[in-house]
Amino acid sequence: MNKLSPWTKASALFLLSLLSSFAHAQETRIRFFGQPGVEQTYNPHFDKNAVYFRGGSFIMYVTSQLNERISVAAELNPHYNTLEGPQIEIERIFAKYYIKDYFSVRIGRMYNPLGFWNTNYNFGLLLQPTISRPQILQPLHDDGFTQTRDAGVQIEGNEMGSARFFYKLMIGNGIGKNGGTGGIPYALGNDLGYTANVGIEPVDGLKLMASGYYDDMLKGQTTNFGDSLHEDVNYYVLSGSVVYMNPEKKTEFIAEYFAHNYHYNSIGTKTTHGAYAYAGYKLSEKFIPYLFGEMTLIDDSNPFYDTPRATIGLESSKSLSLGARYRFDPNAVLKLEYQVNYGEVSEYSFGPRLQFAFGF
Repeated sequence: MNKLSPWTKASALFLLSLLSSFAHAQETRIRFFGQPGVEQTYNPHFDKNAVYFRGGSFIMYVTSQLNERISVAAELNPHYNTLEGPQIEIERIFAKYYIKDYFSVRIGRMYNPLGFWNTNYNFGLLLQPTISRPQILQPLHDDGFTQTRDAGVQIEGNEMGSARFFYKLMIGNGIGKNGGTGGIPYALGNDLGYTANVGIEPVDGLKLMASGYYDDMLKGQTTNFGDSLHEDVNYYVLSGSVVYMNPEKKTEFIAEYFAHNYHYNSIGTKTTHGAYAYAGYKLSEKFIPYLFGEMTLIDDSNPFYDTPRATIGLESSKSLSLGARYRFDPNAVLKLEYQVNYGEVSEYSFGPRLQFAFGF
């Protein structure tokens, strides 16, 4: 039987002790979230027809307003890793010091402010409009593409001027500092990661934003896939987002594009492209049908992805989902989707999936 690692136990005990102390502060809230589900996938090329039940994550989220300027938050994620067994992971733990709407400071472990989805829906499956996050936003520590969270310091502000300008600027530990999936430790790089997110909200619910991320990965550094870099890599991400999510309006829309660029002195720049679009329409306050499409295009000549493409099925792909969600109340949402997916290796697959997301 798999056992929790000493680091996992120590982290959990530290967080629980911290949460206990928060409970005596003013305006402390403790919430729990879950999202069990089931899906069926049929792949005619490999003649596979599988049904899979998902227990989902069970998230504990604590917030506390210590005084008029200082607030704290912590997020704990107990889950089961197929390679390592049961694990407890600290998703976020940070403190925020509010000065004015146009300037606040956060310090700790938090979501990287890259784009819109990552900071608004990362583990908020009760809140996010679809069953799963876009593939391009799968985190590095789960064999994905994006540094979705980091430990560092962030300054932020919003509601500035008639265009309601907003910004988030973060300096964090960067790639290679958060630990990999399957127990693979990444080497600690020498350089920090830098993220910038700026935008405007000219009308309620309409956000236009641009964001970027930069980090140097050094020769010999171990990637999140367990591979050693053969030369220095200048890594930077560019993103653009158009969002219209106004709870008082019937139409919903989110579209984002990401370009993950890897610059090598020997072979130039290799780019992984990712984009998605979501559109929903509220037939009533409870029932919302929607359409979700996405694509991911990996440069076959990028050495950063050579090994995992063969071992974990990381591939260029396109998918389209027709879905609907029914909101029983703000704390319970049922989502149903039918997805068609095409991967360059796995070819066509399709099938329905169901998720019940709840909070209490």
